[in-house]
Amino acid sequence: MPRKKKTAEVVEEPIVQIETIKTTTPSETEETPKENTTKKEASTKAKKPATSVMPEKMSSTSDEEKLGVADKRRNTEHILTINGERSVKTKADRYNDAVIDIRESLQNGRILTDTIDGIEEHNVDGVGKITVAVLNHGDIKVCIRLEDAVVPPRRTRGVESAEGHQYMLTKRLGAEIDYVIIGIDNEANIAVGSRLKAMEAKRKHFYFKEDREGNKHIYPDAIAEARIVAVIQKGIFVEIFGAETFIPLEELSYQRMFNAEEQFAVGNRVLVKIQDISYDIENYDVSVKASVKRTEENPALKAIKGLQLKQRYVGTVTQVDVEGVFVKLNCGIDCKCKFPPRGRPVRGSKVTVAITWIDQKNCRVWGNIISSSAVL
Repeated sequence: MPRKKKTAEVVEEPIVQIETIKTTTPSETEETPKENTTKKEASTKAKKPATSVMPEKMSSTSDEEKLGVADKRRNTEHILTINGERSVKTKADRYNDAVIDIRESLQNGRILTDTIDGIEEHNVDGVGKITVAVLNHGDIKVCIRLEDAVVPPRRTRGVESAEGHQYMLTKRLGAEIDYVIIGIDNEANIAVGSRLKAMEAKRKHFYFKEDREGNKHIYPDAIAEARIVAVIQKGIFVEIFGAETFIPLEELSYQRMFNAEEQFAVGNRVLVKIQDISYDIENYDVSVKASVKRTEENPALKAIKGLQLKQRYVGTVTQVDVEGVFVKLNCGIDCKCKFPPRGRPVRGSKVTVAITWIDQKNCRVWGNIISSSAVL
């Protein structure tokens, strides 16, 4: 009794597919029983157990090894549109757009931008344990090895280099970064990227390439937008068009600041003023010195003109040390006060200050705390 013929069915799956799906007519998908058996045996022989998540060396992939596409035809033929053309994208549309981005980046070096959503550790045959940064470009998972995600620390301060390297990646969770695709791991169904290659490409364009008039895009005294990639108590790490640099507390605000983590967050963007640039032409590398506070005029210069001696003003305690209590007045200027007789105020408490001295030339103010919301 002859077997019943089967019709191949295209299934939409948001995963990496090795073979590209072709659009065929129903008659083209029908096969004889003998042909079905042969293809089934061939697919069984082709299957191999996954031995690694990320190969040690990623090579360029052929057309058969690249990310597959989802079927756009499903549930789109009977959609009623408002203006005659469909403007709302389906899940398959969004997936296909992500696939195109991945392919274009792999072939032409197009820079993609996403956030670091996680950190994973994997055991790779012949390599051992590796650490990768995990990003999601649409429904496609992208992994960037630790060595391709973060520049190794120059000063370890007694900490092992590998441990310090992983700590730097951990502090960059949630950071917005640029990267390029360098390969596809078909066994794990992921794309493999490199942040350092994308940073180098941006440095070449913005720090070394000149326009027709011989001017570079980024130069000292220029104001540029920067991404905050890491925050610690003493300052923030920012990426300025492919160059990563540290900005200390004293360059973040004109007012006294105790902890940068209270006012800055990873993933945000800030304006910075370029103060100095050192060039390494041979390696297309730069060392940048930048400031956040210098993008605007010091607000204390205006605020001090409105203060009057022996008058009372409200502020917030920003620091308490051996020199006294520092209060940030609501008008935008810091005031140094003596320790009050009724108890030392805690940092963050609201206080009322009576102004005792004003130095217009050096923009400094002194006062006495007459009341506080919280004391020790």
